[in-house]
Amino acid sequence: MMKSHRILTGFLEINALENFYRKTEGHPLKRNMLYYSLCVMVIYADVLDANKVLEKEKVRFIIKDVVNDDVMRFYISSAPLFPVAGKMECESNYFLLREYMTSKLINGRA
Repeated sequence: MMKSHRILTGFLEINALENFYRKTEGHPLKRNMLYYSLCVMVIYADVLDANKVLEKEKVRFIIKDVVNDDVMRFYISSAPLFPVAGKMECESNYFLLREYMTSKLINGRA
């Protein structure tokens, strides 16, 4: 996973996300890489906010260059992500992703 912060736009982006959607059976990251990547983005936003680099409440979280429609459907059905019209991208916000992260931890589904 590669992430970046665009100071001028206030976006946090995942520029590449490993695809464990349909790969190796039994791999420990299969169907979990999306969750772990989104958790890292939330933690990254918390750190940037604490260092006064951004206001986490105003950030848009973007997954760019989704590889195909099947993966896009998986992402938006698995997490609080929404497709960006006309692009192979999906996005969310800090509050939705923080809730997603903590609810899975509390319920032991991570």
